[in-house]
Amino acid sequence: MAVEDYLTPLEVLRLQQLVDYGTVSKAAEAACISKHTFKNELAWIRAKLGVGTTLEAVLWALRKGWIRVGRG
Repeated sequence: MAVEDYLTPLEVLRLQQLVDYGTVSKAAEAACISKHTFKNELAWIRAKLGVGTTLEAVLWALRKGWIRVGRG
């Protein structure tokens, strides 16, 4: 299945931002949204993927090739 069958482009971006910035606080600041909003978006992503933790969601996306570590 394609990424679009699981997540929206914005949701994939949120996972990539978390990987790029390392913490929810830094990723939320870079995205110009509140930490609370970022956490809510991560919770929705976890629910859509059927995983229990954000780490599992990130690992899922990495394995699928949707996001990458060390892009820059």
